[in-house]
Amino acid sequence: MARPQVEVKVVWAGDKAKRVAREAGYQGMIAAAKTILVQARENAPLRTGTLRRSGAITVDQLPNMRRVFEAAGGGVRYSGQEFMDKLLPKEAPKKESFQVFISFNTPYATIVHEGMNRSFRVGGPKYLERAYRSNKKLVLQQMQRYIKVALKGVRVRRGGF
Repeated sequence: MARPQVEVKVVWAGDKAKRVAREAGYQGMIAAAKTILVQARENAPLRTGTLRRSGAITVDQLPNMRRVFEAAGGGVRYSGQEFMDKLLPKEAPKKESFQVFISFNTPYATIVHEGMNRSFRVGGPKYLERAYRSNKKLVLQQMQRYIKVALKGVRVRRGGF
């Protein structure tokens, strides 16, 4: 009696999975940075609002501080998100690795951030650091979720019998 033969064809989708995971990782990093930025803005001292509005997210380099500061000083109508959208690439950078920066862009941002001996009516020092520390676990979960969901869309095709 002859044994039945089974033929299996495997198509490797590793390159596609890598590309999809990288793009999802980028989108997850941006979402995580936005989560931290929102909290940092709430933590930042409030006097005129310029410091809070100067918060920005950029990829691979810090923004032009003067331009952000001037836009942030424009008052209530200024939307930091509109400015950030101009700075943020829609897709992940093509190079092997990249960095995402969260920054506050006023001449006094560092002084206020480190000013532990000052008292503030609203907000306080270490506004960015506290936002990062309190959201560290959440943002890691956000990034993981972006990648996991994206990779579910990468289908493995199987050759038949």
